[in-house]
Amino acid sequence: MKTMQDFAAQQLSKRQMNRVKGGWRCFVVTQWGEGDNMNEGYWVEVPGNNASEAATNIGRVENAVGVVC
Repeated sequence: MKTMQDFAAQQLSKRQMNRVKGGWRCFVVTQWGEGDNMNEGYWVEVPGNNASEAATNIGRVENAVGVVC
């Protein structure tokens, strides 16, 4: 079983993450970036069989300007 530290240490495909956790990792955007500035936010584990279902399951996140699954 992978831990959150394992996920942070390596780049896994969405398919690999689904196999390990049984869901999706979605990025909650708290501030959009422009140019060389990257978006700011955090990752969350979300249940779902596909990206659309995961986005529906995450719902509305307080102080978020967007969600990417």
